[in-house]
Amino acid sequence: MTNRGSVEHDDFESVPRMHASAWFSSEKETRAEEQPNEIGVGVYQIDKMELKDYYHEFRLDMADLLSLQEDEIASYNVWKQVWDRDHPDLVMRVHKNVDHKDKVRTELEIVKCKSEFYFLSSSGSRKFTPCAN
Repeated sequence: MTNRGSVEHDDFESVPRMHASAWFSSEKETRAEEQPNEIGVGVYQIDKMELKDYYHEFRLDMADLLSLQEDEIASYNVWKQVWDRDHPDLVMRVHKNVDHKDKVRTELEIVKCKSEFYFLSSSGSRKFTPCAN
């Protein structure tokens, strides 16, 4: 790792960084909504969520879609640096909005939130509701 300024960075051309950058580009095209701002430059907005949850979605996409191994997936810090450095036009909404381009993902979230799962163990079963407060 090299020190560039006050933030430590690993190689900016590493494969995990390139995967993260491509993923953010894909998010702009498939999931985010373009919102022109007051100076006319497009800003892409994604639904509000916890950063850790958004990073988790990235990890799942990398593992499921690209079949990447653990060491090939960008760490949280690398992922966040790529977002901040290479994709500052991708921002998270202040308030949650469920009407975005990816209608299938929205529908799956609704189904997931209405579902109940049961885990079986030697001590019995335990109910889990993904979206319970």
